[in-house]
Amino acid sequence: MIPIDLSADIIINQLIYTSGRGADYRFIAKSASLKQSILKRIEKLALVKYYITPDIAFKSALRCFPASKGLYAISYVTIAGKDEYNRPERLRAHILLLDSKLLEVITDFRIFKEFFIDEDKFGELNKLKIKKIEILEKSTLATSKLLERIDKILELFTNEQLENLLYAIYNAIKVIIIPSNKIVIDSIIETEKISSIDIISTISMLLPLTVREKLSFSSFILHGDMENINLGFIHERGVLPHKKSIILDLNSGEIDKIGINYRIDSFTSELTSILLDLIKKNRFNEFKSIISLIESSYSLMETHGKKGARLLQKIIDWTYELVRSVV
Repeated sequence: MIPIDLSADIIINQLIYTSGRGADYRFIAKSASLKQSILKRIEKLALVKYYITPDIAFKSALRCFPASKGLYAISYVTIAGKDEYNRPERLRAHILLLDSKLLEVITDFRIFKEFFIDEDKFGELNKLKIKKIEILEKSTLATSKLLERIDKILELFTNEQLENLLYAIYNAIKVIIIPSNKIVIDSIIETEKISSIDIISTISMLLPLTVREKLSFSSFILHGDMENINLGFIHERGVLPHKKSIILDLNSGEIDKIGINYRIDSFTSELTSILLDLIKKNRFNEFKSIISLIESSYSLMETHGKKGARLLQKIIDWTYELVRSVV
């Protein structure tokens, strides 16, 4: 959890990545020197792959991914206009680098929208300093808003699609979502319509921290095969993947498995069923308890292996027998 001293500042490094001024894509502004391995990963994932042509009504996107162990990146992508040679389709990414443990309380990265930069800035940037209590308050409000719409958001998927989505995320399989016309994917600005960010943030609520720290996603993509992400929403004029991935079509409800064959395991099936039932009944405390239990199980396995697994099974058996005896 966030440390008790909520009055302290959280320090966030930021970078701007774009082209222009006589050079190709590069970091034009940074708030600190960073390891080359981190910079190379950001270069690889920060921008939407392929060309966003003028006839596509793109405004902004969020792309989020682990930048290194313990460091998570939020990339705010916008159109940067023509360069000095009058070449169109230039993109810009403003990247914030967070301690990944903050994902324990953050599900919707739009809480940082007041800090996002959508203009070229060259040279040195200041590090962001945000009070921990401010992040906690904004995150709590954002989560509450999502919970108010969670039924409508999850109803966009069939139960089978949700099972496949969770299975894919837990098994690091790429998921490409074809959105219906009820979903906005070309902007991160909140509207009455459900957006791809609303859906991604809701899916994040269904996942334990250990999984979310490794999750990479994009609210807008154009080329399924070029994108090295776990989850992305593809534009209607985009190129669907031909390599290992799962395509969820929210128009037809279909699931297309590309270059992969699997059966949903009982864990994923039962987890999806129980979570949907608890959400339907507005039993969010129990919903959160299940996610916490999965997170605790990860920690137990990492530190104690098979011994931890046996202990967990004994706890489950003991709890089940105790509940039966009380009933």
